[in-house]
Amino acid sequence: SELRTAQTTGTLYADDSTFLISGPDLNMLVDELNTEINKAMVWFSANKLSVNPTKTKCMVFHSKGKHVALGDVKITVNDTVLEVIQDTKFLGVMIDSKLTWQKHIDYISTKISKNIGLIAKARKYFGKSKST
Repeated sequence: SELRTAQTTGTLYADDSTFLISGPDLNMLVDELNTEINKAMVWFSANKLSVNPTKTKCMVFHSKGKHVALGDVKITVNDTVLEVIQDTKFLGVMIDSKLTWQKHIDYISTKISKNIGLIAKARKYFGKSKST
């Protein structure tokens, strides 16, 4: 887990903190994660760091064929239930809850398409290369 801080109006924020817990039982994982987050919140508070619960998200990783009842996932930070998301950008890579590459492929394809379009439009402003 990486912890970075940002100075803003005298408050330090705990940015990009990541918790990863694994196991076969979702209910036990939710309980364990809530316990660990509470411990982290005590540590953050003791070190004068703040967490913005509205910017904090939760993702449940699972295999393609397995159905997960996400309504049962209630992870809280300072009495705020975290939003459970299906995909996110993490260290520049799009990750989805099923750990497929499709979201990242779509993300990169969109970026490439936009850049190719810009190059195609800009091409008319550059002269052709003459070889001798």
